[in-house]
Amino acid sequence: MSWIQLGGSLAAILFLAGFARWLKLGESRIADAATARRFAEESLAGFVAGPALVAPNGDAALVAGGGAIALLKRHGANVAVRRLIPPLA
Repeated sequence: MSWIQLGGSLAAILFLAGFARWLKLGESRIADAATARRFAEESLAGFVAGPALVAPNGDAALVAGGGAIALLKRHGANVAVRRLIPPLA
């Protein structure tokens, strides 16, 4: 393998990584309460989001609404959403 081929491969990898970052691919951070409400409503059928509480690092959130609580957690490049129905133990 020549140095030119190695340098070209490295440049291509860095370009693609930068392009993916620019497109925000794989980003699942829960930035604010509005984002948490949107994730909850999109993931749970019939869920109408209300007040939301988001962790300071954006890894988790709680969203109240419709007599239930939506629990959001980052799971790799996605956000996992679960519906919690009272009474909670």
